Amino acid sequence: MRCNILAIFITISLTVRSGADRGIASKSREAAAVSEQRRQPTSIFMSPTDPHQQLRVALEEALGGGHGVPEAQMRSIQEQLLPTWNSLSKTSNGNVDRSSLCHVVHRFFKQNYGIVIAGLDPNAAYKKVEELELLADFAPDYVHTFLRGETAREGFSIEDGVAMVVVIEHLIAESVHELLTDIISRHSAKEEVGRETFIQLLEAWLGRWMSIVTGVPGSVRDDQEIFRQLAADRPSLAQIVPGRVKTLEYFRDSDVRHSRDARAGRHAMQRSFSLEDAKIVSLDIAKQLGPYWQSECQKMSDKLAKWDTGNTGRVPISKFYQAALAGEWRFTESLPYLEQQGAVDNSSSWHGPRVIIANYIEARSNCVVMQQHYSVCCQSQCEGYLDALEEAVGDPSATPELLLVLVGDLLSAETDDELELSATLRAQLRSIVDVRTGKVWLHGRLFAQ
Repeated sequence: MRCNILAIFITISLTVRSGADRGIASKSREAAAVSEQRRQPTSIFMSPTDPHQQLRVALEEALGGGHGVPEAQMRSIQEQLLPTWNSLSKTSNGNVDRSSLCHVVHRFFKQNYGIVIAGLDPNAAYKKVEELELLADFAPDYVHTFLRGETAREGFSIEDGVAMVVVIEHLIAESVHELLTDIISRHSAKEEVGRETFIQLLEAWLGRWMSIVTGVPGSVRDDQEIFRQLAADRPSLAQIVPGRVKTLEYFRDSDVRHSRDARAGRHAMQRSFSLEDAKIVSLDIAKQLGPYWQSECQKMSDKLAKWDTGNTGRVPISKFYQAALAGEWRFTESLPYLEQQGAVDNSSSWHGPRVIIANYIEARSNCVVMQQHYSVCCQSQCEGYLDALEEAVGDPSATPELLLVLVGDLLSAETDDELELSATLRAQLRSIVDVRTGKVWLHGRLFAQ
């Protein structure tokens, strides 16, 4: 019997914390010990053959009955994975291979949070990383065994995909909280702090999380300065922490109005905040920063589109650099870097090098957070179209005629004008048809291009 990979992922990655609150400063000192404990591999256990029962047993075995991952949440994740899953090639037993598993998990995090997991992005050109580096750092032997060993030959089920999402979400939350507790420990905060101090600590955390600072951490004031520098070019960034704190206050006040606990009332009136409050706000920001950053990405795209007079999705490299010379803080990447990112079209000797707008927007230089194991980056402008095609086709491939109809419908839905794909694009689509099947693979490299 194959030991389901979701059991391994969750068993080796998650740890239940216990103990009474000892104040913000004392809790933060415990974080290092908890982190070290989490890195110790635990035993692998066999699970039932039914995949839903496997998932439930794996979670309960790893986290206990109160693991905090309700079945409704796992069903929601599975529903989100399903359209992409249905469009992937399957083995004879209905499973997918390792690269397809990584692809579907990558799409989930990119679409929901704007997060790119190191080793999952199939188009990453910036660095050759180990597959699932985030998990491999915690239990490399197990990850290599079950992603590359004998058991991987049977393929992976959608429940395995759900489990991988759950585990990676947890590990990202842990990394956010560990950085937060480090910031708080250096501040030597009391058990609870006032609103102003609370915001300062969160801004210091956000500055550290968004920056690529190495070496010995500085003071909280240093981290706040980093945040102010980052926000100088992005004024709306300065409103993120106060806005999330205000949201927390609103829900807390709402709870108090429906509570008979006098202590809760005093807590709300005093506007004091605890470590648990800081964890809630920081994780909320970490999950919402991607959608926020997407609005900045759209501004970049719109600015570049103004210089695309031929509606080709490309901008002459000269115009790209003219913006930087005129004071634009973006658009300063070197030509070799842009080529490495796949953001340059050198196919025309007449036009010369041109920046491919969609590929440039996804370049690593436009990521707002770059941690060792993950980044928060701009989302692909093509994701929405691919989602719609996956759901409509429901298969790994489709005839070019069907794709042309579907794409035409998508374009027509966005404008009142009747749009038609150019003869060149139609010819390009037909040129990548698989001669054996007469169809185009939706997740093939040529279709993506």
